[in-house]
Amino acid sequence: MSKTKIDIRDLIQEVLLSLRKQPGCAGVRNVVIDELDTDDEPYNWAVVAIDSGLSGEQESIAGLRAIEPELQARYELLPIDRAKG
Repeated sequence: MSKTKIDIRDLIQEVLLSLRKQPGCAGVRNVVIDELDTDDEPYNWAVVAIDSGLSGEQESIAGLRAIEPELQARYELLPIDRAKG
């Protein structure tokens, strides 16, 4: 199965949309995604921080663990241009 290439802003929105549907995660405010530079993994990105907002921290982490593998299998992060502000 071919992955959908996606930019960082759209990927953040997809992660938030999926995460907020998880039990206890409706109040999650934001996530930070980092590009991975490794050939050891079948994906090239990971969520590295969560702003749980009004949701509980443990619920947010559990929700992320439930959705991240499926989203990593579906989306390939386009290269991040770190030279842009």
